[in-house]
Amino acid sequence: PIVFLYRQYLELRLKQLIDYGHDLLGESVNFPKHHQLDKLWSECKAVLRKIDPRPPEKDLEAIDDAIAQFCEVDPSSEGFRYPFNKEGDKSLPDELRYINLRNLAEVIDRIAGFIEAGTMMLSHYHDLKSSMW
Repeated sequence: PIVFLYRQYLELRLKQLIDYGHDLLGESVNFPKHHQLDKLWSECKAVLRKIDPRPPEKDLEAIDDAIAQFCEVDPSSEGFRYPFNKEGDKSLPDELRYINLRNLAEVIDRIAGFIEAGTMMLSHYHDLKSSMW
């Protein structure tokens, strides 16, 4: 359940950044209705790059890697919720026996720092945009 909640946190915050960024850019949003972190992260990066074309590449690469690991193990957000998928197969790979929760918490904390910084940046730009009208 802990891993699912971390994954859910990432999904919801990425969707929030996508929504907030598109709003700032004056673009309509077809709000993502899926749980695919890799696609959400890709869209989020594209939106953030439109607003600030010089994001810290090292941070983006680290998040790319973490998102890829989540997607490799749990691509549809069901693996850490249900023991079996809709076809009756195990939701998680047999070789996944242990999860280092301390390491996972540290990785999520670093991603959360990036997300919070992005949220503050977008909020600041929203305030500037509002004061110009």
